[in-house]
Amino acid sequence: MRKIFLNMSLSNKIVAMVFTMVMIPVFLMSWLFVKEMQLSIRHEVSSNYVHVTGQYVANLNYKLDIYKNLQETLLANQTFQTVMQNQYRYDAQDMIYISNLFSSEIKNVIFSDYPEIYNIMFYAENPEFPRDGRHVASLDVMENEYWFSSVPETYMLEPIVFDYRTLGLKKKIVSFANPMKDLSVDTSIRTLAWLKIDVEAELFFEESLVRKQSNEFQFAIRDSRNHILYASNETFAARLDSGAVSGQAMVEFLDSGEVLVRERIEALNGEVLFLFPDFEIEKKTKAVFNKVIFFVILILIFTLMMSYLMSLILMKRLRRFINKMARVKEGKLEIAEYIEGRDEIAIIDSQFNTMVRRLDEVIQENYIQSLSKKKAELSALQNQINPHFLFNTLESINAMATVMNAREISAVTESLGDMLRYSINISDSLVPLREELNNIVHYVKIQNVRFDDRFLLSIQVEEQLQSAKVLKLLLQPIIENAILHAFRGSRSVGHMEVTAEQRDGQLWLIVTDDGAGMSREEVRQLNDTLLSGERHGHSIGLQNVHSRVNLTFGQSYGLRIESDPGIGTKVAIVVPYVK
Repeated sequence: MRKIFLNMSLSNKIVAMVFTMVMIPVFLMSWLFVKEMQLSIRHEVSSNYVHVTGQYVANLNYKLDIYKNLQETLLANQTFQTVMQNQYRYDAQDMIYISNLFSSEIKNVIFSDYPEIYNIMFYAENPEFPRDGRHVASLDVMENEYWFSSVPETYMLEPIVFDYRTLGLKKKIVSFANPMKDLSVDTSIRTLAWLKIDVEAELFFEESLVRKQSNEFQFAIRDSRNHILYASNETFAARLDSGAVSGQAMVEFLDSGEVLVRERIEALNGEVLFLFPDFEIEKKTKAVFNKVIFFVILILIFTLMMSYLMSLILMKRLRRFINKMARVKEGKLEIAEYIEGRDEIAIIDSQFNTMVRRLDEVIQENYIQSLSKKKAELSALQNQINPHFLFNTLESINAMATVMNAREISAVTESLGDMLRYSINISDSLVPLREELNNIVHYVKIQNVRFDDRFLLSIQVEEQLQSAKVLKLLLQPIIENAILHAFRGSRSVGHMEVTAEQRDGQLWLIVTDDGAGMSREEVRQLNDTLLSGERHGHSIGLQNVHSRVNLTFGQSYGLRIESDPGIGTKVAIVVPYVK
């Protein structure tokens, strides 16, 4: 992967990096947004489901209140009370009368407002009470019926569910049973009879519900004993009975994606459970997801376009820089254009321009140095006036002085011959420091013959430094300048000392004299003259040495001069340390 990335063009790298840096956060934020929207949708949909459930409970409670009022009306009905208070006065012969009386009175009470009522039964305490099988019977008959086994011993109002079979049909019946008290006595606890109202469960529970679609959701009614009073779907009832759906939480999101909502029904001492399918949540989530995908694709296209345009702009400037480098490679050092801006490319271009200008300056300086060096060599060649003739002449003078016993003349002639031989030998530009020191010894010896031994030269150079390579005739002009200027007009002996030090790869040759010295202004002017390269005044020898060092080793090498009036002068020659 790294190799593929390195081999890609810069424009492709820019597109890839911009795409990566933009799209990773976009994808992450999109994923988080979808997740957040899923939670929001689930909350919104569940709130709607809770509202539907609450509305149903409110409608059911209203209907239960109606039936409660109906029960109270029937139990307090004067006709029913009178009959039941006098139930022991009737026998089987009064069956038709009682049946017609109850049927007529029931119709007068309920009219036709209760289509879900299947039957209304009164069970008298008297076992001999007439029974018609429709609306009246005795308590012993009730005790033998299926539903009676579920009646609470506390005689609290609670609907009882049982299967009622008639004409070969199986109907689910919800029964409301309540004892009839004797209202003729204010504090009576006597039970005259039992009232049982049978209603068809489907009509009773479904009528309280307004459905958008018949199969949109399922619901069930469960009593305090977890007995299912009614379920809109047998499969849902089976899941509740098996415990596959617990219904313990107010709102529960099942693993199947369905939503289960439960709410308490106080009038039934039970609860209702609604099971909503997941298609609404899925539908809304899918709509949000599609919108997110659409915007992500838009961002992707926009990012690719912008990164491509950015890469074109960048590559245009880079190509200008590459073309400039190609021209420099061909030797064309003229800078014809500059890359505008303040970014890294503009900075690199500015540094490159500076480097090219400096390269041009160095080439020009090297060319000038080369010309100067050749000119100096030519001048040296022109100054060699028949060296063999001069050597032979000096040898003849030395032989005559020896014959005439003129030892001083012989010594001076010998020293002069050694100096001449050393100076005119141009085969070597660099010589051991030892030879340079020997040359200034001969020079001082000749000057002492001329000035009656007025100069004393001291050389303090370690043996290992004497093998270092230096320019020829490096020290002699410095010694000559001291003799001609530092000790001019002085009759006392002039002391000169030559030392050498190695500092950080450099060789420092230091010539010190105790002559007249120079003022600070004179030292400043002399140093300025050396730096400028101009030749004038009485320091031509120093200027020549400084220029030769500069031309040979570079601008960082040369002479350093210090001086104090009446104390003396110190001249340091700084050259590379070459073994």
